[in-house]
Amino acid sequence: MKAGRRTVASKAPAGASSTALPVVIHGKRSIKAGMVEEFHRHYDAYSKAMFERPGIKAVYAFADKNDPLSYWHVTFASDTASFDAARARVSQADAAVRLASLYHGAG
Repeated sequence: MKAGRRTVASKAPAGASSTALPVVIHGKRSIKAGMVEEFHRHYDAYSKAMFERPGIKAVYAFADKNDPLSYWHVTFASDTASFDAARARVSQADAAVRLASLYHGAG
């Protein structure tokens, strides 16, 4: 048996005219000094709000090993429509607004 990398291909069911491709969004943001606990609290509320929309599969953040004030953010959605709907609904929510204020460079 050979070990190696596998590629998984997705194929639309017979008769389907198109395929919805999954969406993975990732990035890194710096948190203001002294705000890590508050960041965790607001990010938890933000991720729960995102999960209220169908099609959102994962929303999480984790600290960079080399910079504990920098957090990697990952969001996975089943398709762009699901991601866009969740972001539109959550972007004005209290948790998202408070979360944005904790990032370095925010007012």
